[in-house]
Amino acid sequence: MAPFEWESFLELAKELKNGDEAKKRTAVSRSYFALYGFALRHAVGFLKFTPSQKAEDHKELRTHLKKQKNPNYQKVADYLDITRMWRNDCDYEDEVSNLDKLVENSIKYAEKGIETLINSLK
Repeated sequence: MAPFEWESFLELAKELKNGDEAKKRTAVSRSYFALYGFALRHAVGFLKFTPSQKAEDHKELRTHLKKQKNPNYQKVADYLDITRMWRNDCDYEDEVSNLDKLVENSIKYAEKGIETLINSLK
């Protein structure tokens, strides 16, 4: 069985972005997890990151990326920081202001982060 393609969450987010509030909130969440899953696999495979399989991995991954000498990894960590904050808002808050903008930006940041990681292998 092939490993999960985290980018498929990003495609799902794009499909959901013009829906009702629940779909938009889900688009923000899936965008974050597209980037997180892709970055986690990259960090394990290329940057000697060892996840603990606990919730702390989200923070530990960002910390690990920020410690890398390549500034592009630090940029990916920043994308993860902001998209996680937006995801938390969409997943836990009763009211989210500027939801349309959060959807647009979360998709954009996830795309940029994934592209940055792919380009780091070239």
